[in-house]
Amino acid sequence: MKSVIRLATLSILIVASLGAILCGLGYVAGVRVNITSSIPVGLYKIASRAPHKGDYVIFCPPEHAIFSLAHKRGYIGSGFCPAGYGEMMKQIVAVEGDSVGFRTRGVYVNGQRLAFSAPLTLDPSGRPLPALRMEHTMGKGELLLMTDQSASSFDARYFGPVTASQVVAVVSPLLIWRSVNDIAN
Repeated sequence: MKSVIRLATLSILIVASLGAILCGLGYVAGVRVNITSSIPVGLYKIASRAPHKGDYVIFCPPEHAIFSLAHKRGYIGSGFCPAGYGEMMKQIVAVEGDSVGFRTRGVYVNGQRLAFSAPLTLDPSGRPLPALRMEHTMGKGELLLMTDQSASSFDARYFGPVTASQVVAVVSPLLIWRSVNDIAN
């Protein structure tokens, strides 16, 4: 019986070690995993190019009160970004020159309301969420980062535009699982 337990323990250790090595090699090779509903769940590869409208990006939240609140409430994790915030993944939905409206019914870009952009008034724990209500023309170096598939994502509807300098990398899907939109339909 002892030899079976030893063999099972050794097998688990070997498999876990190989998994850790593969994950480390993938990370070094520029592979990233998204498990949130902000963009489709899956594996992404870092692309070595400048960000453009429609791209998925990894960004570091700036040191700002809204991100401090989001971190404290658990909307964003801890990591190596300024103030100890974790990186976030979103899609670029507006760039320089685009007209953006933060309204009660949602976020509008160039007059078109974005799907899943209606701001929630309370988070799942019943705490109030910030309400941006403004019209804004995107300036040089500004990006609007949102989800296109989750009504509950913590995105630009709560924190507004960020600067392009916050972008760590553009990412392209390698392998994605069903999106929230696919599951709902």
